[in-house]
Amino acid sequence: MNELHEESIISTLEHYSPKPGSRFYNRMADAPWSRKRKAVRFINYRQFAIGITSIFIVAIAFSSSIPSVRAAVLKYLGLMVSSSETIPNPAIPAESLVDNQKVGEISKLAGWQVKVPTWLPEGYKFNDAMYDPSNRLVILSFFSTRPLPGNDPNMTMTESITIVQALHNDIIPLMVAPGTSVVDIIIHKEPAAYVIGAWENDAVSGQATWNNTYPLQNIYWQIDDVYLTLNTKDVQVSKEDLIKLAESMK
Repeated sequence: MNELHEESIISTLEHYSPKPGSRFYNRMADAPWSRKRKAVRFINYRQFAIGITSIFIVAIAFSSSIPSVRAAVLKYLGLMVSSSETIPNPAIPAESLVDNQKVGEISKLAGWQVKVPTWLPEGYKFNDAMYDPSNRLVILSFFSTRPLPGNDPNMTMTESITIVQALHNDIIPLMVAPGTSVVDIIIHKEPAAYVIGAWENDAVSGQATWNNTYPLQNIYWQIDDVYLTLNTKDVQVSKEDLIKLAESMK
């Protein structure tokens, strides 16, 4: 090869820029490292989870409106539900009630160690304890006497907190009516219930009717085998006060 011809070939090669054809591009696109993975659509799973949660919440709400399911939920909270909004509630003869300032004596009559609070809202003091042998329940009362607005120190008002306890909860005031609005709370890591309302008794007919609009605060809970409820209509005692009182019971 002469020198002139060799220089011509070198010049030609230096200016040559090969361009792959379509077949090359197709093969490269089909290579494993070039294949596009299908994107994981996390939004679909999130939407699915939200949808399931929504259905679950609606199912709970719907189920709670079914009497049998609602009764099961209230039973889990330690509540007995009456058969209707109005039930028999015969009067208890006053002479049958045993009144005593000594809780120890009432405990002996009741047959269990009566639970008492170790904390009370400001101004409240223990008043007395009563045992109802007909219904086998104990009633503790606590009073707070405070002056009425004005300058007359003789004008006072007395508010009360009542605690009822028994070894059964199938009697007023330890049970609620089917239409009662119940808020579940926790007392010492155990399920309990907070309720606004009261049983209103008709002494003539011997019937009691649940009234959801009556401004009485109630808490229902259980300590071991003892069912308890405490209530007050004192507006100066909050829901948090009642929970604290309930948690102090021993």
